[in-house]
Amino acid sequence: GNSTQEGRKNSKDLKRAREHGMGEDFDAIISLPMEEFQELCQQRNWSPEQQNLAREFRRRGKNKVAAQNCRKRKMEQVRHLEDENEKTNQKNQKLAEEENTLKKEKQRKLIELASEIRDIHNHGGEVICRDCNKVIDAENNIECAIRHIMITREVRRD
Repeated sequence: GNSTQEGRKNSKDLKRAREHGMGEDFDAIISLPMEEFQELCQQRNWSPEQQNLAREFRRRGKNKVAAQNCRKRKMEQVRHLEDENEKTNQKNQKLAEEENTLKKEKQRKLIELASEIRDIHNHGGEVICRDCNKVIDAENNIECAIRHIMITREVRRD
């Protein structure tokens, strides 16, 4: 994977640093602030070639750290999104249960309403929607009555 390649690249850089007499300073090359890195180059009296190598090692080392931090941030974001997803799924589950309860309640109320309408019709009356004036019986126009919520019980005598 990537970490094996990076490990190999670092050991390759370390090997090159040793070949050029810079091995003992390898970690410092990568981790020192720029000003101190430049001082190190001067103190060690490195040749331009050694200084260029040191800059390469530094760049790759810093890039490795940046890549590790990037992967770490990405994993934290993934964990955060997984947590958010779990919360959303739980909320959806709760809402689905609530919806189911409300549908059952609506069905129970419809049955109750149909029964009341039948009782009114059995006693010679009619139920009329106040909003649209439709006659409502146990099988027809119940949804209309529910939608308009206003029903009235009237006995029509012609």
